[in-house]
Amino acid sequence: MNKLPSTAIFGFDETGVLHVYSSAAEAVLAWEGIDAESDAVRFYDARGASLMPRSTTPNRSRRILGLFRWAQSGAYELVPSVTMEDPFALALYEARALEANEWFSSLELLRSDLRENGVDVDFRPAG
Repeated sequence: MNKLPSTAIFGFDETGVLHVYSSAAEAVLAWEGIDAESDAVRFYDARGASLMPRSTTPNRSRRILGLFRWAQSGAYELVPSVTMEDPFALALYEARALEANEWFSSLELLRSDLRENGVDVDFRPAG
C-alpha cells in the first residue's frame, strides 16, 4: 500500500462508508454541493480536523408546475469547520466499511497508521 498523502481527505457518508481521497479537490469532485451541504457526507483532513463545505456557487432549486422539484448542484470548497462537529475518532468509530483505496485495505490498518502519526482514532463511549 502507498503512503497516505498529507493532503488526504476522509469522507464519512451517511451509510457508514469511509471514503479516502488524495486531496480536497478529489473529494469535492466526488460529492455534489447538494449532498455536501445536506450532511450526506462529513469531511476531515489527514490530521482528523473537521472540514465543512463553503459554497462558492449556490445550489439552485425550483418547482415545476408546483409538483416536481428540480435541483442544480452548486460548487463548494472545503474549509476548516467553525462549529463543533463530531470528533474524527467518533466518525471513525461509527464507520461500518472502508471504500477500496490505494492506501488502506481495512479500517484497522487505517486506524493503526493514523494512530502512529498522532491522530486521535480511539473513541471511548461513555458508560
